[in-house]
Amino acid sequence: MKSELWTQGNVLGTRIDIPLLVNNPLTESDILFLQDAFLTNGFHSIKVRDIAAGRCLMQTFLQSLRITDVACLTMAAMPLEDNVTDIYEQLLQEGHSDKKNSIEEFLLNDGYFNFIWIEATQELENKNWHMLFQESIIACNLDRHMPIIELSYDE
Repeated sequence: MKSELWTQGNVLGTRIDIPLLVNNPLTESDILFLQDAFLTNGFHSIKVRDIAAGRCLMQTFLQSLRITDVACLTMAAMPLEDNVTDIYEQLLQEGHSDKKNSIEEFLLNDGYFNFIWIEATQELENKNWHMLFQESIIACNLDRHMPIIELSYDE
């Protein structure tokens, strides 16, 4: 695994590449290295093999570290665990549009989370509001109060 600083628009964070996570069990040093991303406020990017590997990593660490009030921004068809708020579904149900002020309103009124992860699939990255969502997190200062991990994929 390697770690480096990355920027995307106004977002500055740490990028961590994890090769073939599911096939190669994590070593003790890998776990210690990754725990910083799960416990440090701000944006972090972790690259994994696929959505299943990413979710396995997220659930393992979130449960091990006993992190509650977790949310995920995803457009994947695979359902999230019951203890994870589906931000995309909630935005749709509450009628929030893809305008920045509407996303900020949602985050300020409903965004009582301790941890957010973003599943940056190609489908999500093709949506204009993906970047608006990240900018809204910064505008609301949520990145100063919680870890936000963006998962990217080899697939």
